[in-house]
Amino acid sequence: MNKPVTYEELKQAQQEARALGWNLSNFFMLPAAIRRKCEDGLLSLVRAENALLLLEDAGSFYRMYYWLSPEKRLAPLKLDREVVVE
Repeated sequence: MNKPVTYEELKQAQQEARALGWNLSNFFMLPAAIRRKCEDGLLSLVRAENALLLLEDAGSFYRMYYWLSPEKRLAPLKLDREVVVE
């Protein structure tokens, strides 16, 4: 399992990625919902192939909500479970 991220860590990582000019994919979730998922230990950030991924632990797979990257493509992921993009 990837390390759960706190809401503060998530916001900091987003700011750092945006300062590098990375793009946000088409994703929207209310801040309260994001905070609740962080508090429940469901969300994690994964850095892979020069990208920042937001994943939710869904038990047998990861739900990926967005990625921040300098390019508009996603490289193959090498994680311990399948990833479903939502």
